[in-house]
Amino acid sequence: MSDVSHIPAPPASRRGKQRTPEIALIGGRSIFSDNLVRATGQGCRDCCLIHVASVAAFNELPKDETCWLRIVLIDDATLRHSSLQDLSRFSCPDSARLVLAYLDAATATSLYHATDKPLPFDSYIPVDVRLDVWLSILKLLLHGGRYIPADLQPPQSAANPQPRRASLGLTPRQCSVLELVAAGLPNKVIAARLGLSDHTVKLHIHNIIKRLGVSNRTEAAARFYDDQT
Repeated sequence: MSDVSHIPAPPASRRGKQRTPEIALIGGRSIFSDNLVRATGQGCRDCCLIHVASVAAFNELPKDETCWLRIVLIDDATLRHSSLQDLSRFSCPDSARLVLAYLDAATATSLYHATDKPLPFDSYIPVDVRLDVWLSILKLLLHGGRYIPADLQPPQSAANPQPRRASLGLTPRQCSVLELVAAGLPNKVIAARLGLSDHTVKLHIHNIIKRLGVSNRTEAAARFYDDQT
């Protein structure tokens, strides 16, 4: 693989083929395979994408290649194999969210809870999710949301549960559904988690979208994360 490859936005994009990259993938083919890179470029249809093999290669990119980045993803293997010098030189653009894309959940959990992280990760995405879930998470991040898988967070104490806020003008049940939507879970999993039917979950999501005045579940998830900050 060459050090740098560009995946332009589709020709129908409103700014054409010459756009600067807005998503950067840093890592080798072991995690960011050619198929995943291609599918990411096609799935995030309004964004150009750049793929580099290493943190060192990213550090060498000219500023006009990185100044408009909105998401920078580094895979866990590349992070482990990067030198301290390369990590110390790494600078994520102020406009971008820095994301760990991982296969090793133990590494991701350790980094999430660490007080002294090698890089200031904003979000964490498991790479071994379905493609539609992967794309939904990226779109959530592009809308300003943050993504932390439930598996990385400590279990809530059953003896001292935290009350759920009925925020955004939603009912407590709608908040529960929206929280799981924001976690990237499909309807069937949400239904199983909450003891509901698929039809009821779809109805809740329809009502959530209508009540929030958004167009789809991705925008609804972004509103959920905005409300948490």
